[in-house]
Amino acid sequence: MIRKRRKPAGERRDETIRVRITRIQRDMFVAAAQRSGLTLSAWIVERAVRAARVEEHEAAKLEVVR
Repeated sequence: MIRKRRKPAGERRDETIRVRITRIQRDMFVAAAQRSGLTLSAWIVERAVRAARVEEHEAAKLEVVR
């Protein structure tokens, strides 16, 4: 049997975040993920990372202005 190598600790996805959402929100997220060809989890992570990077960039711009 061939074993997969484990990813380095920093690359493993072993953290979980539980979030309460409505059924309507879940249905919207599932539909959007399907349109993107992603799993629900991958779609949510991709969007959250994108939003965090935008906010980080905006915060950095504010620091330069001060």
